[in-house]
Amino acid sequence: MTKFEIQDNRSAFRKVWDEMYKLVVVSLILIFADFPFFKRHYIIIGGVVCMLFLYKLFNPRNRHVFRIELDDKNNILCICYYQFIFFEYRQEISYEALKISYKHKLYRRGAIPKTLEFRQEDRLVAEIKEKYNIGWTNEEIESIYEALKKRIF
Repeated sequence: MTKFEIQDNRSAFRKVWDEMYKLVVVSLILIFADFPFFKRHYIIIGGVVCMLFLYKLFNPRNRHVFRIELDDKNNILCICYYQFIFFEYRQEISYEALKISYKHKLYRRGAIPKTLEFRQEDRLVAEIKEKYNIGWTNEEIESIYEALKKRIF
């Protein structure tokens, strides 16, 4: 069994918390500001902000992968990730159902980092971006891709 894992992954969640903090602060400013529109419709605005908050947390693109295990004996890839920042999940995918891609992909604000995507059939399971991740180096992402390419293709 081949295992790829990042060390000290909890300290890397600071940037995730910063994004959530900004979303909450902006929503509170809009609700408690002296704008008559926002004061009249604070329940609707609060509901929309909560929906955006939940969408951001439960989106498969916001899964923070911290361990990848390749089990050649059973032909299974195991992806361990954090969803909702602190809930740990483990998902197993057979090599036959696994599709991977490693290419430049538009992220946000015009950034186009190389992204390693893991898909089960056509459904996105998780992804690791070169620059915007919680601790993977570019060399580790490249070695994961090379190890998977040998097993799948």
